[in-house]
Amino acid sequence: MRGPVAVLFLLFVLSGVKKPALKVGVVDLQEVVRTWRKFKEVREILSSREESYQKELEALRREVEVLRAKLDKTDPKDAAFRDLDLELIKKEALLRAKEEEFSLSLQRAEELHLRGLQEEIRGRAEELANQYGLDLLLSKRVAELFPGGEVVLYLRQEVDFTEELATLLNQADPRAKRGK
Repeated sequence: MRGPVAVLFLLFVLSGVKKPALKVGVVDLQEVVRTWRKFKEVREILSSREESYQKELEALRREVEVLRAKLDKTDPKDAAFRDLDLELIKKEALLRAKEEEFSLSLQRAEELHLRGLQEEIRGRAEELANQYGLDLLLSKRVAELFPGGEVVLYLRQEVDFTEELATLLNQADPRAKRGK
């Protein structure tokens, strides 16, 4: 009998203990990323690399088409037919290998760049939370779960730190300090 009474007494005592108030802020990460120069630069780098790969692949595709056209015009009994056929097989294999290589290369580059950007956002978000004495800094949207869907149902404007985080990220860019 003493056990349950002691637990009830402990619960009664603890219920009177006040917990510190939680200070929360929110950030619209989509807006932050949209205005972040460094993110735009990374997108341009990746797009440029992809464009370069596409040009190389297109040149290989044209070579394959030329070989196919030659092969179609060559008599299968002709000695050149076998050589053209073998050359075509090799070119097609090279094309497939390059497509796979370029796809993986772009994927890895994107992952590396985005990982670095995420780390920078987290670091700046922590700096912002410390500056404003926040206990918790939330993202306004969860695009992965609900595209375009709001997570926050009510928001007092004073706790929205989207502009502050975007400013911090752009200030971290050395070009921003030079006026670029």
